[in-house]
Amino acid sequence: IAVGRWRDDAKGPMQVVSGALGRELVHFEAPAAKRLKKEMTLFLKWFNGTDDTDPVLRAGLAHLWLVTIHPFEDGNGRIARAIADMALARSEQSPQRFYSMS
Repeated sequence: IAVGRWRDDAKGPMQVVSGALGRELVHFEAPAAKRLKKEMTLFLKWFNGTDDTDPVLRAGLAHLWLVTIHPFEDGNGRIARAIADMALARSEQSPQRFYSMS
């Protein structure tokens, strides 16, 4: 794992699968590694922008969007939860929060 680097597709695409070996069913495939920079740019532009979306919905969308992009080899869920918490903290205009989305 290359800490802090975008994932690559050297071992194939990032997929969520189930089923026996050789009979896997692909439920989801993340964007190809070559699209990560563009996808993250779009996500961060939205995340750092302002709109009238309900703060809890915005936090949930941010979490889902980052996990869907799946930009890193490991830690995507942890980072997505931190981003959801950050979205809520921003909506409250407070650096401190006494609850967590986790």
